[in-house]
Amino acid sequence: MNKTVEAIKSVRSDATAGPTDYDTILDRYFGTASESQSASITRRQRESMIKLAAVALSAALNAAEPRRLGSGVATQLIPVGTVAASQSASDEQATAWKLREQLGNILRNALWEDFRDGMPSQFAHDLRTLVLDFGTAAVTELQRFIAARPIRPGLGFEALTALATFNYPSIASDRRRLIEWALTSPSSEIRYGAALALVSLGDPMAVQPLEAAISSERIPDLRHALQKVLQAIKEK
Repeated sequence: MNKTVEAIKSVRSDATAGPTDYDTILDRYFGTASESQSASITRRQRESMIKLAAVALSAALNAAEPRRLGSGVATQLIPVGTVAASQSASDEQATAWKLREQLGNILRNALWEDFRDGMPSQFAHDLRTLVLDFGTAAVTELQRFIAARPIRPGLGFEALTALATFNYPSIASDRRRLIEWALTSPSSEIRYGAALALVSLGDPMAVQPLEAAISSERIPDLRHALQKVLQAIKEK
């Protein structure tokens, strides 16, 4: 397996040749949301505010006149299930926004980091912490970000290969889905990162996506690397 990894690493420079300027595109994480996204966010926030206002009104009425109103009035105003559901929805929304904010900060901080093969990176450390804090949601949010806008290829490569080293069963399914999706990236370096990640994982479920990637790969050296990954997985 180590020989396979080294063989794949040797084609990286050929597969990623060509100047591309990605250094100025990550100015603000999700800072240029579309009008439809903004409208959707507004509706969700409005619904959450209405539910929370209803909860607050019920609590205020009970606190102001507890004897006259009684506990039954609050129950009639807002069913217990509705209160619990609104609180749960608000908590989930707050968690999602916190995840996006932290991921955005991590990616911004990594914009100018110099990634080197075989050397630990601050970005990989921060990504591991994010996964530990938020679980598999961090992986799906990372994929959402990469799909929403282009990123520096070296950063995508580092994200994929770092994720492959995280030995957390809870993220296995979403991680595999992200890596398989990355095999179709327009960036050759990200496709290469996906290949190297699959070498580390050795997941037999990746055989079919790899075969599809090999058939569509136009860069000979990268296609050869993908074939080596496929062979290594089948022999494992």
